[in-house]
Amino acid sequence: MHQDQIVLQDEKQEQEYQANRYALRGIYYTIATAAVVWVLNTVGFFILDKTMMNILFVGLIFLLLIPTFATRCVDSRKVWLKYVYLLDICIVTAFCAACLTFHAVLLYVLPLLFAVQYRERKVLWITYVTDVILMGASTLAGFYYGLCDLNILFVSSAPRAMYVNELTGEFQNLVFNENPVYIILIFATIPRGIILFLFTRMLQHINERGRKEEARLAKLRWKSETDLVTNSYNKGKFEEMAAQYYPEVERIAVIFWDINYLKVVNDKHGHAAGDRVIRQVASYLYEKSDERRLVYRMGGDEFAMVIENPEESEPLLLTAEIERRIAADREKMKLPMDVSTGWSFGPGSEIQRVLREADSNMYEAKKQRHRQGIPYL
Repeated sequence: MHQDQIVLQDEKQEQEYQANRYALRGIYYTIATAAVVWVLNTVGFFILDKTMMNILFVGLIFLLLIPTFATRCVDSRKVWLKYVYLLDICIVTAFCAACLTFHAVLLYVLPLLFAVQYRERKVLWITYVTDVILMGASTLAGFYYGLCDLNILFVSSAPRAMYVNELTGEFQNLVFNENPVYIILIFATIPRGIILFLFTRMLQHINERGRKEEARLAKLRWKSETDLVTNSYNKGKFEEMAAQYYPEVERIAVIFWDINYLKVVNDKHGHAAGDRVIRQVASYLYEKSDERRLVYRMGGDEFAMVIENPEESEPLLLTAEIERRIAADREKMKLPMDVSTGWSFGPGSEIQRVLREADSNMYEAKKQRHRQGIPYL
């Protein structure tokens, strides 16, 4: 797998991890808010049915244990963990809506807001389907056992059963619906499902536009800091890192490479051959790069690698390996491909001095190379 693919994969895993953390915090905040409502109701600030609120509070504590247990037992970067979190927030939402009915109808949007942060479109739509199914179940449960909508008219906190059992006088002559399940599913769940569908489409659109803009800006930034011929970082990126990042690194090593005899290659074989040599050498350096070793093209035939907190023998071993690769491929290319190398150590706060020393050491090595003659088959 190429280094850029590894970086992209690591970035995706990191985004998944951060999204999981956000979803988990959202579950905690939702349940904490419900706990505040329970406390206020217990002290008499609200007039909701206390038995129902106690059931709600105990149920939410149980639902809190599921993601907490999963987080402690499983790596937070696991792909399937997000579905556990989203299912849990869907159940929390449905449970709250079943008990509080008309007070909590807007909660059904909450799972969608958590799902939209994930990259995959399917995560949002799986959450939508789960949300709608649980919404139908919670609406039915709320109709029979939750707060009755008539409480708005009578300033009460009772469930449906109280009204059915206690209504007297002319209210006894009212005709009750014999098939409330059908009415609830058709005239409550479906309209709300349609509204949630519109919310989901809008969230998907906003998310995709945000992703495209993010990708566009990332591409522009990549172009601004990358040498397009070799895919190495350019000198501008080096200056940025030297000013903002490397001064915070305790110790660095800078290795400087200069491609020898490039003018001979250009004059004898053309500039296309010279570009081949540059790209080939750059590929050797790129293969050795990682998060701790970054490669920069400092000029036409000059490259530098900055190593964070290096081992003492690391530059020697690394340059020897690259020179072996160059020697092995020189005959295949039928070109005098060769490099001169120099390196130096120092604190990250003195990176410019370390770079100059590596450059000076490289030129000393270059003089010796020229005395040996051109390695050309």
